[in-house]
Amino acid sequence: MESMEFIQKTDDAYYIKLSGEVDLYNVKNVESKLKEYVEQRDIIVDVSQLVFIDSIVLGVFLRIAACLEKNNNELILVNPQRQIQKLIVTANLSSRIKTIEETTRDTTSELLESIRGDSIRIAIPAKPMYIGVIRVFIAALASRYNFNLEAIEDIKVALTEVITNSIAHNDKEEDTILLVVRYDCDITAIIIEVSDNGPGFDKENLSKSEPEGSGGLGLFIVDSLMDEVVIKARRDNGTHIKMIKYGE
Repeated sequence: MESMEFIQKTDDAYYIKLSGEVDLYNVKNVESKLKEYVEQRDIIVDVSQLVFIDSIVLGVFLRIAACLEKNNNELILVNPQRQIQKLIVTANLSSRIKTIEETTRDTTSELLESIRGDSIRIAIPAKPMYIGVIRVFIAALASRYNFNLEAIEDIKVALTEVITNSIAHNDKEEDTILLVVRYDCDITAIIIEVSDNGPGFDKENLSKSEPEGSGGLGLFIVDSLMDEVVIKARRDNGTHIKMIKYGE
């Protein structure tokens, strides 16, 4: 299954990330999406996470490149994996499908710099049905912040544990949980804060060896997966948890 993500639009180019596998099953979807960006600018596609294509997909790249050439623009594939680069060379298309063997860190850095100071705040009802929604949200956001898959999985598990713990210890059905997420460019880190107005707990007396129902095991997992964890909790005064995960 393929995944195509729009990253950034500049005066000169569209920046897109294409990942997964593309073949006869989903190639029409990829071509349709790429055609949406055929305008008066280049299309730069990060294909570092694209693991499979075949000749049909090469045909799509050729058609998109031809459309762009009419306006003196280019389709540029950045960081193709070795097997994809080999396919392009084998098909004798190196002169028609442009590839660049370099990291996209400069482009990514510009994007991350542009969101410096931005905070995303989400208030969700303290109900189990929203745990999965938050997990999808944080995975998409961490991916945009350029975290690798292993780090994203760590963040997903940690946030799930914190949200679950907050809901489990909340005795007010209509209460909400506030989630604040931001990216710090200076220290290259995603910072996640979760606050609730539930009964709280005495963190000093919460043993890591306590069963998961008490929250001890979950918080131990959070502390293990995230690089920094700060818990402010008092009985009858809610809980605030701040987690930090550093990027590369």
